[in-house]
Amino acid sequence: MKLKLIVLLVAVLFALTACIGPVPIATIDEQMNEAPAITAWAYQSPNGVEQHQPFEWDVRGNGYDLDGEIVLWVIRINGETFRVGNDPERLEKSEVIRYQFPGSGWYSLSVTAFDDDGASATYTPPPSGLWHVEH
Repeated sequence: MKLKLIVLLVAVLFALTACIGPVPIATIDEQMNEAPAITAWAYQSPNGVEQHQPFEWDVRGNGYDLDGEIVLWVIRINGETFRVGNDPERLEKSEVIRYQFPGSGWYSLSVTAFDDDGASATYTPPPSGLWHVEH
């Protein structure tokens, strides 16, 4: 009885496969896409110091992707969004933007990195996502 049932189930599976075709199975790489590991920081730009522009800061995103590469950085400062792509010829996987803050104070800041498989990671300054700028 068990043998007949097994033979019947195998026949049904073969019939279904013939009708609908093989079912694609995700590869291990597709299932294990890890988000990039990133950090960010801001510092007064050397250009700002030289030209006496105290609120000109460089904001840098830096990171790596274990299972691919970072292809896009999105840096958000004080409600403005900057999109920066990586230059594939560069060894250092980081991007910098120069930003002129209006003055001393607390400003929202976030840096997001997207990898070549669509995963992303976002860094915001702890604890509240705000960066303090003063002269």
